[in-house]
Amino acid sequence: MKRIFPVFLIIFFGYVGYSLIITIFTPMLLYEQGRLLPADVTTEKRILALGFLLAYYPFGQFLSSPVLGALSDRFGRRPILIFSLIITTLVYVVIAFGIWLDSYTVVSVALFVAGLSEGNTTISQGVIADTIPKQERGRYFGYSYFSAAVAFILGPIIGGKLANPDFVSWFSYKVPFLFVALLLFLTLLWVCFGFKETHPIHQREKISYFEAFTNLKNIFTMRHVRPYFLANFLIFLGVFGFFQGFPIYAVHRFQLSVTMLGLFIAWASVPFLVVNLFLMGSLSKKFRPIQLVIASALWIGVFLLLGLLPNAQWVLWITLFLIGCGIAVCLPACSSMLSHIVEPKEQGRVLGNNMSLQFFSEALVGVVIGFLASFFLKITILLFGALSLCGGLMLLVINRRKALR
Repeated sequence: MKRIFPVFLIIFFGYVGYSLIITIFTPMLLYEQGRLLPADVTTEKRILALGFLLAYYPFGQFLSSPVLGALSDRFGRRPILIFSLIITTLVYVVIAFGIWLDSYTVVSVALFVAGLSEGNTTISQGVIADTIPKQERGRYFGYSYFSAAVAFILGPIIGGKLANPDFVSWFSYKVPFLFVALLLFLTLLWVCFGFKETHPIHQREKISYFEAFTNLKNIFTMRHVRPYFLANFLIFLGVFGFFQGFPIYAVHRFQLSVTMLGLFIAWASVPFLVVNLFLMGSLSKKFRPIQLVIASALWIGVFLLLGLLPNAQWVLWITLFLIGCGIAVCLPACSSMLSHIVEPKEQGRVLGNNMSLQFFSEALVGVVIGFLASFFLKITILLFGALSLCGGLMLLVINRRKALR
């Protein structure tokens, strides 16, 4: 565990950064007149600009994940991790600098580059596969979800405080990103001086970087897996529509401050800890992965739709927690479902493509929110809830057809 602990730090700080992007930029673009956008920009155009801003980071991850993974297979995990951490640390400083300049362009470019360098989460999974025996890998991959959950709890809370000058006079929107840059720099030092290579030279092979991208075509060509990929894609749109769209909706409807928004985002992530620590193990023993995906996808869709009904802010504490419970079950179950239906030789390719689908869904959601939510904010949330329901119903039909054969 000690040998691969830096891996979990990298995953943790990657998700802290993503949580800050949602927590900081949502109230900044919607409230702060003259910050990043001119003061006379309308609310509709601000939401459009925010949607694109939220898309740059995951789109960068989508592009870089297969390439960084392939590079680490060829040259080793350690040098690629060091390179990506150097870039990531510098980029978070640039994000803070862009906020100081009030430059939407600088921040946008920096977020895209941050996404490119944060594809190192793929390398982190490679380190686990290199180091941990097969029978224990599931538990250690579960620790990855645990790291992400903790990041989405602590990141918004700490970020909301560091961005609020009411707590300390020199706190501002740029301080959280400088804080993450410092933590990333310390992690970089740890990897440089305390992390040993896990991918030995004799296991390295020449790679085709073009093939790393074209492997995504398997999403469409593997006929026995294609319906499951499509269902996962619909569910991912619902999940990330919640993560990106609901904060915009809540800020717009209830006029939430950056501190309050951070608390709500953190609260929605608490179920990831509860479910992964106390519930997922027993659920996995009692139900097949596809059953868990169906139930959780329908759960997410229903409560995402119901979450739009309350007029009182306090009700968000209930609806956000319930939606978070569904997502905490759904995401690992989606991966497990694919893993159960493919041959051992297809595992890496299929699960890698599933991760790429997640990143692509995150990026696409940002664009959709930008174009639709600026005019039909509530309808956009309804759309994402309906997509999650469609994904769950699609798998329900597939499961019943298999049972009748």
